[in-house]
Amino acid sequence: MPSSYSAVSVRPRSVRLALMTTLATVALLFTGCGGDSSTSPPDPNADRLEIVYSYGTGGEVTNEPMELFQITKDGRLAKSLLGTPGPDYFPEWSRDGSQLLFDRVSGSASGPSTAIWIAKADGTGVRMLAVDTISQPGFVPYQVHAAWSPDGAAIVFHRYLPGFAGGLGLAIINTDGTGLRWLVQQGGDTPSWSVDGRIVFANGLLFTINPDGSGLQKIPSSVDGDFMPKWSRDGTRLLFTHRRTDGDGTLSDVMTSRADGSDRRILVTGGTNLGAAWSPDGQYILYYRGEPGYGPAPKCFLHKIPSAGGPDVNLTPSRGIGSCAGASWRPT
Repeated sequence: MPSSYSAVSVRPRSVRLALMTTLATVALLFTGCGGDSSTSPPDPNADRLEIVYSYGTGGEVTNEPMELFQITKDGRLAKSLLGTPGPDYFPEWSRDGSQLLFDRVSGSASGPSTAIWIAKADGTGVRMLAVDTISQPGFVPYQVHAAWSPDGAAIVFHRYLPGFAGGLGLAIINTDGTGLRWLVQQGGDTPSWSVDGRIVFANGLLFTINPDGSGLQKIPSSVDGDFMPKWSRDGTRLLFTHRRTDGDGTLSDVMTSRADGSDRRILVTGGTNLGAAWSPDGQYILYYRGEPGYGPAPKCFLHKIPSAGGPDVNLTPSRGIGSCAGASWRPT
């Protein structure tokens, strides 16, 4: 009985043609499905100047022209935002990305004063938010570290009234300059306002409070040396810096935790790491790193790292001697 395999007659030329046709079809299918990454469309936001940070070429933040610069998320296309040397520092984007808060130092007969300023995203409409206009010999107002309310209608900030009893703590004011009121008058600094309304701040330890002054609570896991807290955009996690007790007193780590203080983690350690800020999607964290010791001629670089941990990227490797004072990532 003949073999069943011999019942079919196949010509070699037909086999080659069928194979070529099949391979071509498969190649087209993979190309159409994006199998070749080189055909992926370019990122439309690749050249968007999303990050603003404060940098000065001297060695002392308060005595040098700290300027606000803009860069892309991969550190390219650096340019000045306002075109003035300031000193301007600690920028903070509004939740919708339309406005920027920052601190500016100005000279006066009584000495340098620090006030909160607001600018539009394109660098126009720069204005000072008049808070303390006390006319008194030797009075120098000091308002810094402002943070937006979720709706952008108000800000919370560190307020200091030299010579006034109870004149040190946190205050809230509407962005039109009305409604000024104290929130905390027993110290407090570097506040951040969560989307759910809670305000976190540092005062030796980390605390939270409601905007009406009620519900003051210490974050249970906070320890001495925690400062510069920042809520994630969705309010579920905290980012903060912890000043270490070992070394020469300048060492500090970037840390994260859940909103209730649990799941406390070290994200960046080794050296002086400060000014941490979230990316809008919560996937990355910005921070600036100085050389240990912060000598008379320090160096400072802006870094980016995944919030879950991973490769660290220096966004400003070409920067030399200088100081940093805050960064903020603009929401899209």
